[in-house]
Amino acid sequence: MKICLGIVCSMFFLAACGDEAMHSPLLKEERSNFSKKNRKKAAAAVVNQCNATDRRDHIFRANRAFAIKWKECGSDAWGNAEETTTCIKKAYKTLTHGCASCFGEFAECSRDACFWTCSMGPNSESCRDCAIDECQPRLGECTGAPVSHLPSDR
Repeated sequence: MKICLGIVCSMFFLAACGDEAMHSPLLKEERSNFSKKNRKKAAAAVVNQCNATDRRDHIFRANRAFAIKWKECGSDAWGNAEETTTCIKKAYKTLTHGCASCFGEFAECSRDACFWTCSMGPNSESCRDCAIDECQPRLGECTGAPVSHLPSDR
């Protein structure tokens, strides 16, 4: 029988404790704190950073290649907004910096808001749902594109 005595900020804890850790009251409190921090940050979010050319050439629903690159950049940067933005700009040179930064901010928001949810399965439905619920509305505001028009890897 496993006994988990609290939240330790490490993957080893989650690996050792598995589902017990995912349902602990301490973990729920941590997730709630991340969400509160995220909502405060969202209040100061910038809006309409992507211009018409950005939206026409890059930011559209069927642009699966962009969605895959964005996910790859965010993952490689461990959710760091600045590094994700730089990676996206390197891949899409004509994309404005402001627009690329929206996707960098999304990566950081996802990391902060969904850390515990995604730590056991970064490609899981629950991880994806968390990022969509917590961060996608802000991404829509930042890009100036309706959420339904944003690139998707599905």
